[in-house]
Amino acid sequence: MGKPNVEKLAEKGDVEGLIKALKDENYDVRYRAALALGKIGDKRAEEPLIQALKDGNELVRAAAAVALGDIGDERAVEPLIQALADKNEDVRLGAVVALGDIGDERAVEPLIQALKDEDEIVRKAAAEKALVEIGEPAVGPLIKALADKNEDVRLGAVVALVEIGEPAVEPLIQALKDKDGGVRKAAAWALEMIKAKKS
Repeated sequence: MGKPNVEKLAEKGDVEGLIKALKDENYDVRYRAALALGKIGDKRAEEPLIQALKDGNELVRAAAAVALGDIGDERAVEPLIQALADKNEDVRLGAVVALGDIGDERAVEPLIQALKDEDEIVRKAAAEKALVEIGEPAVGPLIKALADKNEDVRLGAVVALVEIGEPAVEPLIQALKDKDGGVRKAAAWALEMIKAKKS
């Protein structure tokens, strides 16, 4: 019995066959099966993909995270939040992107924590993509994050608020009255940048 032909299975839309391929001993087969399942977007693949977030191979874990984002079901939010603590930056990046794609409010605080990630690409994806896609529900927590002791968190919060744009304006105006000078300064800077983007 040779290794499964992932491309053929994907072409046929054979979800069951691809789910079976997720357990293949060859990591490349598992990786390609995970991505194919994400493209098909069938919810039957969700549980097996959540299991694949614990795969021994980081490429498979990363592909599973991305695929869960493609499927977009909220049941994947908690396992993806856990994947933000993975040792591998590609897995963390996949989880950040997937959480943005799903757009669930529960991901806001963990994504703000991801602004401290040691990997710059993960931090940027959290600030410029994931939190922006969640949008308005992220504004309040992002304004609070302007007071964080960590510079990356403060900067990421400003970037996300600027990208969110209009829904952030009123809360940012309120933040100009904050007792913390750093928060006032960051809010003013964010408002300037939003204004500049509009003109």
